[in-house]
Amino acid sequence: MDDSSRAEWRVSVLGRALLGFSSAFCLLAAFGLVGLVIDKGAPAALFGVAAVAGLAVWALRTAFRPFLILTATELVIRNKTGPIHRIPLATIEHVCPGYYGMVIAEAGGVQHVAEAVQKANLSSWLGRETRADRAAQQIEQAAAEAGAQIQPQG
Repeated sequence: MDDSSRAEWRVSVLGRALLGFSSAFCLLAAFGLVGLVIDKGAPAALFGVAAVAGLAVWALRTAFRPFLILTATELVIRNKTGPIHRIPLATIEHVCPGYYGMVIAEAGGVQHVAEAVQKANLSSWLGRETRADRAAQQIEQAAAEAGAQIQPQG
């Protein structure tokens, strides 16, 4: 991978659309509950406003925050919560796509999960190659080119 090469993965377009729609629905429900509090004086509905608004924020963060960036020297992971992780390619031992995200194992036993690229269980059961499999192969290839000792999957 040369210095100008860069690959980036985010939540799929379909995933972002569905989560964005869900978030918009939750925000409309929150505004409806606020109207109920104002019109009827139902303070108990404030808990519902907070819960529904929190669900909307969670959906937006899940849809638009996670990414996985592969550069010539490192892999950058940002999930919906937590800090950004920068992993030197030469330290990567194994990349495995799964339901909760892509697990990246580093030398020394440290593991990171990249939530932006996930593999559906059905695809795993049927042995189908997915975007997550192709991303894992690309990351392992770049890591091997950077001098990493890639461990076979098993």
